[in-house]
Amino acid sequence: MGKETEYKLAVGDLQLLDCILCSRMVMEKLCAPYAYIRMRTTYYDTEDGFLAQRRWMLRLRTEDARSVVTMKTPAPICGASFTRITAELRLSENTSCMICGDVGDLTGGGRTALLCELELELKQGSEEALSAFARALMDTYHLSEQPLSKLQRARALAE
Repeated sequence: MGKETEYKLAVGDLQLLDCILCSRMVMEKLCAPYAYIRMRTTYYDTEDGFLAQRRWMLRLRTEDARSVVTMKTPAPICGASFTRITAELRLSENTSCMICGDVGDLTGGGRTALLCELELELKQGSEEALSAFARALMDTYHLSEQPLSKLQRARALAE
């Protein structure tokens, strides 16, 4: 499996996310209209944290009503429920990426946290073009990279 090039940008504000997704900067690169996908993810581990100790992850994810990956263990520890707003962008003649706005909740340990982030994932072409576009969005909208995965943030709620 090849290396995935992806940027996760913390947005934290639903209005700002909407503003970014509808901005001229994004819209002029849009290849097709946005798709809206309802997503639910549950991460599992054993009661004693056996999987986490080995840095393993098992998850159950549904996209709309379709199961994408199903793995089972005795104890769900955390999860995420969100809507993904996604479309392909053409950054240059040879470079395209997926833009995804994720809006919803992270859950763990009886706690809930807002999930509002933007992901850019290189589909083909230049990593430099993706990096430049991500930096332009970060500069324009005062965004920062989100260093933690959804799993890491949901697991922190459970601890």
